[in-house]
Amino acid sequence: MRSLIPGIILIMLSWLPSSASKPVRVACIGNSITYGYLLDDPATQSYPSRLQELLGENYEVGNFGRSGATLLRRGHRPYLDQPEFRQAMEFRGDIAIIHLGVNDTDPRDWPEYGDQFERDYMTLIDSLREANPKVRVIIANLTPLGAQHYRFRSGTRQWRDEAREAIVRVAELTGAELIDFDTPLRHRQDLMPDGIHPDAEGAALLARTAYQGITGDYGGLSMPAIYQSGMVMQRDRYLPIRGTANAGSRIRLSIAGRHHRQQRKMADHDSATERRKALRNDRQRRLDDTTV
Repeated sequence: MRSLIPGIILIMLSWLPSSASKPVRVACIGNSITYGYLLDDPATQSYPSRLQELLGENYEVGNFGRSGATLLRRGHRPYLDQPEFRQAMEFRGDIAIIHLGVNDTDPRDWPEYGDQFERDYMTLIDSLREANPKVRVIIANLTPLGAQHYRFRSGTRQWRDEAREAIVRVAELTGAELIDFDTPLRHRQDLMPDGIHPDAEGAALLARTAYQGITGDYGGLSMPAIYQSGMVMQRDRYLPIRGTANAGSRIRLSIAGRHHRQQRKMADHDSATERRKALRNDRQRRLDDTTV
């Protein structure tokens, strides 16, 4: 009987999932903000490095930021021509977080090639999916620009707004997930010494935003302080109720004794894959319809 024990242990071990020893790979793709420019030690202070700390040992986070990189293929430093892009392809991340577009609003780029931004963004996403068809793509909308930065004074605000709108459309067309890198720093200009690059504290805020996007952990239900018991609300009007909660949470809203429930779920991988296929087919139909 004792001789059977080692065999039983071996059989049990063979049934353990292989993913138990294989960390989830997260590729952080971007420019100098991703790289950690101006930080004393990007290897420990950049947002990808801080994201690694938050996610823990079950994840492997790679920093593929390139200072000065543009998303535009015809920009002054196209990301797809940089060694960091090739390294990201070889990394074959299970998750890819993209934050590009800040440098594309440079006067050298956006006026001439801004209309190619969405197409070039889709090309990058398609490249990631070719390297790993199961990759989960998360794209971040642009970090803010401080008044002390020269581009703020050159009147490129409209171009930045156009880039932000384009990023939202790219997420819709490709089925990528969208996170917001603007809000954490919008009212914290003190965390961007040169008006564009976050310091260590600012990078930690971006890491927290990326962590929330990956895990769905937003710290539980949180509502603005304006929502309180006994508050006066206008009747016969559409009233948007805003707040945050962890992904998949069941929310119950009570107004004047009437209860409303809503449940939002994270789609499983198969559903997300089918949604991406449908969106890509729709995108192709739109392109075909507009070809002349």
